[in-house]
Amino acid sequence: MARTRRKDWLDAGLKVLSTQGEAGLTVDGLISYMGLTKGSFYHHFAGLPAYRAELLVHLEQMGFADVVDAIDHQLPPTEQLRLLTVAVSRLDPADDQAVRQWAERDPAARALVERMDERRTAYLADLFTQIVGCPDQGYLLARLGYALYLGAGQLQPRLQGEEYLQITELLHRHLLPAPGGEA
Repeated sequence: MARTRRKDWLDAGLKVLSTQGEAGLTVDGLISYMGLTKGSFYHHFAGLPAYRAELLVHLEQMGFADVVDAIDHQLPPTEQLRLLTVAVSRLDPADDQAVRQWAERDPAARALVERMDERRTAYLADLFTQIVGCPDQGYLLARLGYALYLGAGQLQPRLQGEEYLQITELLHRHLLPAPGGEA
């Protein structure tokens, strides 16, 4: 059997959070999900509060930095936006929704969601501003795009994958200027 890493426990926490909600984020719930012992959990974490704090850091890394860092920032902003849209279309909206539900009851999770919303919106606003040339419009387009992403996770069935990609590309075609032209 492969050695269990700290990251394995954190990845499991996201799966448990997405399927069972915050109530599943207990030592017993995690070891049951992982099929391991409490000793394995405590080998990696001092306790559940330390685990939850580290899980929030992990979620922020996965929910923003990993996605943005994978994009070549030397590309034109329209291409960066396209690559971001493709990356986001591959995410499971249930993960984001689970973190948001946790944030309704937990101040640390709420702070994470607020920070991620701010970072995501700022990143999008910068891209859109580069594309349309107007910071006010760039910000509004960022809010619209982010609202689409968040709303996609609320629909049943969830809007994701190819359908999400098609909708965002349709909006981009109709809202953004053509290369070298006006919208």
